[in-house]
Amino acid sequence: MTQFAAQFSSRDGLSLELLYHVDPDGVEYFTVIATGQSGMSQSGLAKFLGVHDKKIASWIKRVQQADPLNNSLPKCLKLFAGNYPNILGYFDYENRNILSDSFCIAIIEYYASYSKQVNKESQAKAKQALKLISCLGMQSFIHQKTGWKPNDLSSSTTNIWWQKIAGTFADNSAYDQAMQLGREYRESLHSNLPESHDI
Repeated sequence: MTQFAAQFSSRDGLSLELLYHVDPDGVEYFTVIATGQSGMSQSGLAKFLGVHDKKIASWIKRVQQADPLNNSLPKCLKLFAGNYPNILGYFDYENRNILSDSFCIAIIEYYASYSKQVNKESQAKAKQALKLISCLGMQSFIHQKTGWKPNDLSSSTTNIWWQKIAGTFADNSAYDQAMQLGREYRESLHSNLPESHDI
């Protein structure tokens, strides 16, 4: 699906400009035009990983409630202990928090390296996707999804924004490979895993 700019409302009613992209499988990506801050929706991250939305919600709650100095969080999530893992002040079209790209990559790392819920084939694909996203950088990955570029800092959605992003992904093998790995990983989770109620 094509990227588009949209104006979403914050909880205090102010209009905030975001770039938005949604994959055919419903994975949602956001970038703040003014700053380049990027993230994913909670449900989008769950779909990306092939897990239920409640599992991501449970991790968010555990991270927020964790003591920053003394906790049992997995190593990749310790940095977020006691904090809100979202882009502060920005919300999606349903007025929900947008999870920061750094938290998203930490959750992806958890499911690739620490979770005991995935089979070896799925975990290998998750590790491969994690390696590729880590090389590219989660923020750059989302920027490619949403079409954000550094020169957008001075642009406005009233300009012909789609002309600026047209062809962003043309002949980009890293992007194509990341999309393929993510798709294969999500498909393998849906076809190979029994329903689990654990985190």
